[in-house]
Amino acid sequence: MRFLIDVCVGGRLSVWLSEIGHDVKEVRSINPSMSDEEIMELALI
Repeated sequence: MRFLIDVCVGGRLSVWLSEIGHDVKEVRSINPSMSDEEIMELALI
């Protein structure tokens, strides 16, 4: 399963999801100041 984690979510969740085998991308590592619209566009890719 794939997850896109927003900036407001703690990093521990991302680590845990990765550890149990999920594909995780974090907005904070791409561009922490992305708008909601940009985040939604990224989620659809």
